[in-house]
Amino acid sequence: MGQRSGERQDDRLPLLLRELRRLRLEVAALSEVRRPGSGYVSVGGYIYYWSGHSNGHNLQGVAIAISNRFQTSVVEVTPGDERIMVLRLKLAFGFMSLISVYTPTDVCKLDIKEMFYAKLVEQLSSNEQIFIDESIEVKIQRKMGDR
Repeated sequence: MGQRSGERQDDRLPLLLRELRRLRLEVAALSEVRRPGSGYVSVGGYIYYWSGHSNGHNLQGVAIAISNRFQTSVVEVTPGDERIMVLRLKLAFGFMSLISVYTPTDVCKLDIKEMFYAKLVEQLSSNEQIFIDESIEVKIQRKMGDR
């Protein structure tokens, strides 16, 4: 989601949400959203929650876009940092947490990777249904298998 010259962050959000609607996605976890701070906005039939750098930098960042029809199911949003955020839903079968992650790359310093995985394992310690970005699954299994 690189930003084009002269294009504001909010100008691109309706385009993204229109694409989610076209694909008939009710929920999407997003990374590299490049939005500072944390917050939410309701646009085009979706609520877009984001978590980015607290120092105002437009780098990295994660978000969860969820259809307005689930708005009443959202019980908690935890904008951890620019790499992890959690959205907790109360559904008919119980509670479910959605986790959006931006995994540190191989070139990141070891302490950044270790801090990321420690925070992620902390989020995974609950007994409820948890869904995270699929691309990180193998790394989590390896990391948790090391214990």
